[in-house]
Amino acid sequence: MERSSNVDDLWNENEKSVKTAVTEVLGFEERRTRKKWFNEQCKIASTEKGFARTKMLQYPSEENKRLLAIKQRNHKQMFRRKKSAWENSILEVDAEENLSTVEQRLDELTIEEVERAVDMLKSEEAPEKDAIVAELLKEGGK
Repeated sequence: MERSSNVDDLWNENEKSVKTAVTEVLGFEERRTRKKWFNEQCKIASTEKGFARTKMLQYPSEENKRLLAIKQRNHKQMFRRKKSAWENSILEVDAEENLSTVEQRLDELTIEEVERAVDMLKSEEAPEKDAIVAELLKEGGK
């Protein structure tokens, strides 16, 4: 028992020394989160799913399999909800910024720019959602 304790102490001391040396040489940078929507609830759901998986692998009973399936489903649903909510909030912010930019740009448009844009429209193309064909715009003002 004394020997294993001594080995553990040596290992921990060695690990601490290596980490200190690496931090001094390379510096320390906080871990970046790749998924901005990933929060504490997601972390808890992932941990619970991991525990259920480990339990199922160690004791493969029907109850543990059912529990793992439930945790996996909850995990997946939560991730989808969080990601969707985050994407929707980003899209709303982008839409508001783009709308204000478009409104500012429309105030600055000149007649020459509009005429040039209309001339660049492709003829004989199917109309867009507004059902206005390019030929109408091209020939309508002349």
